[in-house]
Amino acid sequence: MKYPWVSFSIIGVWLGSAISIWARSDASVERILLIAMGTTLAIAFIGFKTPKTNLPT
Repeated sequence: MKYPWVSFSIIGVWLGSAISIWARSDASVERILLIAMGTTLAIAFIGFKTPKTNLPT
């Protein structure tokens, strides 16, 4: 696996969301899932971005 920290971060976000939903029955499930999805997209965008290389032109 090339970027294991990204995978572990995404797993952590979703496990935290699942525990949060399970622990609080009065929580807004839709809001928690939207936050988790947005966070996942941000982590993936930052973490899986290809590094810029300075190639000679």
